[in-house]
Amino acid sequence: MFDAIILMSAAVLAPLGWPVGKAMSVRVVQLIPGELRSYPIAAFMWAAVVVGLPLPLLYEPGDSLVSAAVAPWLVAQIPAALLTAGIYGILEGWLAVDGARDWWPMRPAEEVDDIDFGFLQPDDLTGPGVFPTRRDAPPGDPSPIWRF
Repeated sequence: MFDAIILMSAAVLAPLGWPVGKAMSVRVVQLIPGELRSYPIAAFMWAAVVVGLPLPLLYEPGDSLVSAAVAPWLVAQIPAALLTAGIYGILEGWLAVDGARDWWPMRPAEEVDDIDFGFLQPDDLTGPGVFPTRRDAPPGDPSPIWRF
């Protein structure tokens, strides 16, 4: 009984936001696991709050029924769509998946293999000395050997 009341109230209050939210939910699920790690429930819920809270402050009622009731009802479909997408994420069980509480759960970077440059130890990049040093041993006699 309670489920039917929720379903009917959602159908009356957000007849445009509900299908748009469901379409957003389906589209985001298609991005998993290629682009996203999990369903961004927190992003949808907080986006609905951020978009929906300033609407009453920005609204100024007019003289006609259209500007007094229909216009705010149409504008309220935007946060309703975001809220519906977040609720579908919870109902489909994405809350149990790691990363669902992140703002936008991007896939982690792929692990790269270590590159083997052909040496296992660092190169000795020590330059020549600044001060002249004495050689350890004399180079020897440079004259050729005489053989008879």
